[in-house]
Amino acid sequence: MVTPPTPGNLSPSSIPETPEDSPTSVEPRTTDGFQNTAFPLDSRHCTKVDMLAPTLLWPDPDASFDTHSSLTKKYISNISIPRFCSPHFSDSIPAWNLIPRSSGISTYKKRLSSVGSSSSEADLAISSACDSHLNMGFQQDGPCVELEDETNDTEDDEQDTEGIMELIGPTLVLDRSVESNIAPYVISSVLQWAMRSLFEPTTIAHMVGPAIMQRCAESDEFRYINTLVGTVADLTSRDTRLALRGFPEMTKLENLLNHKLVLLQSGLELQPEIHWNDAFVILCNVYEMMMARCLSSSMAFHASILDRVASLYLLLSGNTPDTPIYLQSLILHSHPIFCDPPAMDILLSLSTCRPMMFDYDTTLDMLESSPIKTGLQWKYGLPDIFMILLARMNMLREKHAPNIAPSVIGDLEAKITYCEPRVNKSPDSCLYVSRLMVHECWRQFMYIYLYMGLCGANSHDVRVERALKRLVKVLDKTKPGRIPDAFLVTPISLAGMAAHKERDRDTIRQRLRGVCEYSQPGTYVNDAAYILETVWTTSDGENRPAVWSDLRFACFVMTGIV
Repeated sequence: MVTPPTPGNLSPSSIPETPEDSPTSVEPRTTDGFQNTAFPLDSRHCTKVDMLAPTLLWPDPDASFDTHSSLTKKYISNISIPRFCSPHFSDSIPAWNLIPRSSGISTYKKRLSSVGSSSSEADLAISSACDSHLNMGFQQDGPCVELEDETNDTEDDEQDTEGIMELIGPTLVLDRSVESNIAPYVISSVLQWAMRSLFEPTTIAHMVGPAIMQRCAESDEFRYINTLVGTVADLTSRDTRLALRGFPEMTKLENLLNHKLVLLQSGLELQPEIHWNDAFVILCNVYEMMMARCLSSSMAFHASILDRVASLYLLLSGNTPDTPIYLQSLILHSHPIFCDPPAMDILLSLSTCRPMMFDYDTTLDMLESSPIKTGLQWKYGLPDIFMILLARMNMLREKHAPNIAPSVIGDLEAKITYCEPRVNKSPDSCLYVSRLMVHECWRQFMYIYLYMGLCGANSHDVRVERALKRLVKVLDKTKPGRIPDAFLVTPISLAGMAAHKERDRDTIRQRLRGVCEYSQPGTYVNDAAYILETVWTTSDGENRPAVWSDLRFACFVMTGIV
């Protein structure tokens, strides 16, 4: 049995077609088929809506657990494990989940010299880079190729311009019936998936091989799971839309993970401490599943998963509901499963206005000089310091907004302004510019969230308009593609609430439409886009500027999350 790493000190003291044009009116709809599944949403967290739910992948409609507890943290008590189970587990990708992580193979050692402390200088640097690489005859495979249709996910995004596959040598067609080929096949499939789905795959690519080899050597069960995962990764990397519907390999993986969860359930309820290792493996499986379903599952799905694993996570990390989690230490933890639930909690609270599940200590202690450079940026595209600031801002919004001291607002504003991007160097200039662009879009969104979410400003506030103008300018300067657009869904859909000019709205619409998951109702991208449309429809219908509280109403209407 694999011995998981200790958590360490984490606390200090059928697919319908989407219309070409954006909707002029927004109607209530479901975003996930939770009825008769292992993750039902009860009446406290959903509203009755009239839209055909997507085809359920769950094999047994009666295999549902008890209704989950409230989404607020007051219901996380001691270390009791809630009844939880895999819903539509799909393309779960095994990664580096049983070995410690270290710094990436192409860590950015020298910060971009042309980007100064002000966001305007960063904007100029991105504009200059775009002008030199994109507008002067620069053409190469990658996300910056001009597109003839709305969808930005093209085969050019699949080109291995950063040499990810070189880690395993020449690509060979392997016979998966030969036992010795299982691990190489899985490694190749996962690297292909990572190349398309992660923000900076080079940061963790070298860890994938050893982790998979270790897991395949552990037992027949691990080898079988890895074979299923490799097949799912292979199929979904070849056709992204497979992640939006079911196929046999995905169903087999779902059934297996569901079976493991059922077996573990009674043991966790009776003696959770002695099942620590099994709980760790379960959390790894959930982590792998959410890695792959980040954009292809709904916001309600994310909320339900987080609700299920919250107390399990506290058990594994050694924290209690009454102890704030030291977020900086957690983000820099050597194992990603200890980083991801809080990140998911922070981003989901940001996107839905629901309270966070955990309390956080957001003290910043020389994060930029930390010897551990992995963090979470490689996955989300969000700078680690912004993740910590978002947690702090979420707590301020929940408890104090809009009556927040000017000194606190000024401190947050300064940290947003003086945070410099740290992006791995890349031989693909187009990818490098796209990643810088993601950071700058997050920065401008952080300003909008600060002014609208914490200060109570509306979308016509001059500070909000200035930040939105910069964000739209960055979008206009960088051509669409899977990277950056898949990593812009959260910042631009939320920043878009400030857009009241039709041109700015159309710019944001086109970016969201370009992500292939937008075409399927019940995905995170589709949810985000329709929530934004609801905010616009509501504020326009009442002939007033948009305000941050519009987000909570829109999210409830479109997803049922409260």
